[in-house]
Formats: sequence, C-alpha cells, structure tokens
Amino acid sequence: MSYKATKNPNFQVDSVPLGGVRSALIAVSGENVYSKMRFEAGVHRVQRMPVNDSRMHTSTASISVLPEPEEVSVVVPSDSVKIEAMRASGPGGQNVNKRSTAVRMTHKETGIAVHCMDERFQHLNIQIAYKRLAAILMQRQVDAMLEKIVSRRKLQVGSKARAEKIRTYNFQHDKVTDHRIGMAITGVEEFLSAGESLISMIDRLQEQHMEDRLDHIIENCIVE
Repeated sequence: MSYKATKNPNFQVDSVPLGGVRSALIAVSGENVYSKMRFEAGVHRVQRMPVNDSRMHTSTASISVLPEPEEVSVVVPSDSVKIEAMRASGPGGQNVNKRSTAVRMTHKETGIAVHCMDERFQHLNIQIAYKRLAAILMQRQVDAMLEKIVSRRKLQVGSKARAEKIRTYNFQHDKVTDHRIGMAITGVEEFLSAGESLISMIDRLQEQHMEDRLDHIIENCIVE
C-alpha cells in the first residue's frame, strides 16, 4: 500500500504569525485507509539537534484519527448545535473573502467545536461541519466502548492512546521507535516519506492488535 497514492487529499492548515503550524486537518481517502491509519493516533515525539544549537530539542505533535463514513450513524439535531459564521482566513491571517462563508459549529452538550472553510459557499461548509462533528461524536462512542475492553491490551486504540507517547523520531541517531510494540527502525527520512519501513511498522501494529484481540477473547471464554 502506498500512502502517497491516496486520492484527493484535503488539507486545512492553521499557521501562526511567527512561523510553523499550530494545527492541521487532513482528509485522506483510500482502500482500508482507516484500518491502517488508526494506529497513528497519539502523541508523536520528535528529537533533533538544530544547526545553531548543541542541545537536543524535543517537540511533540498530538494526532487524532477519525473515521468519516459515507453514512454517519450518529444524528446531530440542528437544535443541539450552535453555528457561528466567520470569514475564512488565508496565510498571515488575511481574509480570503469579504463574506462570512466559514463556519464554527459547537455541540452544546459536549462543547466540541469544529471549523470548516473548505468551500466557497456557507451552506456547503455547514454540511461538512455537520459530518465532521457527527464523526467525532461517533468516535467518542467507540472510544467509550473500547475503554471497557482494552484495558489489558498493549495497543490502546481508544481514547487513552491520544494522551500517551506512542512514537519517537530521533533525527540525531536516525531512528524511529514505536513504544507500543518496542520496535525500532533506522532511517527517519525514509520512514516519513511513506517508505517500506512505515508499512512494515504498521503491519506489525496490526498483527499486535489482532494478537491482543485474540488474547482478550481467550481470557473471556467460559470453559464449561
């Protein structure tokens, strides 16, 4: 599987004035893409040695992976959300249009908010925001269910995974380490370029996930 071959990727980036990226939203489609990408959910740690400093710098990025099915089973009533219109922002914070086409949708019960400025027309952005919010709420339901059955698993694919360090990218030693399975691979750049090492690690994560599921089934079997 080539992660570069996903069709029609959609990027939404929130940059900061001093440089860098504060947040980014990426929509990726492809065959069995969620079953592969779900293991990327969690905290990724980067260790590198800047050219102008002799000290090791460490930074982190928190990643959430949400499925976006064609038909979302969670229904979000219109009276359960607050919709605010705003102008879409471009690079440097400039407004890319004079009309308020972007929207922020807030779920009243949970306080979850989603932003959308993908389209030029507000009603289309509202539709997309509904879909994204429904996907998040559905994932919360899945997380709650998984929380009850994965406490003994090595791979926490539920909500806990997002608060834990799952992988370290050490540029000085050119090594990528996945802490969930204790797997270390040489070649950071090749790994980040969606090379064979990335596919190998994801395959091992899937194997571990299946082993954990089997262990859970065996542990809960009642032998008469």
